[in-house]
Amino acid sequence: MKRLTLPAIIITLFVITYIVFRAQNSSVSKDRVSGKVIAFTNVSVIPMTGNMVLENQTVVISNDEISHIVPFESIEFDDEATLIDGTGKFLMPGLAEMHGHVPPTDPPSNAPRYMTREYVENTLFLYTAAGVTTVRGMLGWANQLSLKEK
Repeated sequence: MKRLTLPAIIITLFVITYIVFRAQNSSVSKDRVSGKVIAFTNVSVIPMTGNMVLENQTVVISNDEISHIVPFESIEFDDEATLIDGTGKFLMPGLAEMHGHVPPTDPPSNAPRYMTREYVENTLFLYTAAGVTTVRGMLGWANQLSLKEK
């Protein structure tokens, strides 16, 4: 059996101490997002790519597009960002209704009495409340194109 010399023991202890010290003081680098972005923080994401839920995520919207979906603690923002706390909430892609009926925004004179502007807005609200962000209207009234802008 070999005996370790005192210098070998000291060097070994020094190396172990250095490794432990570096491991404790190394910080995990965070992504830094700057500018006018909207971020849903600490939200559960349903990605629709499998049977799973990504918990404690931050979803960043920049220039009307999703730019980041990252773990909650891995990203920082500057003061220009709008942060929306999603704790206990879920976020998923918008649904597309491929056979929807959207009433005309300017109903013809022979339309039923209930078909008012308020009726149109209530119908669109119900679609949105159910997660539908795109509706393929079956009638396709020309004046419905203005609804897209809203």
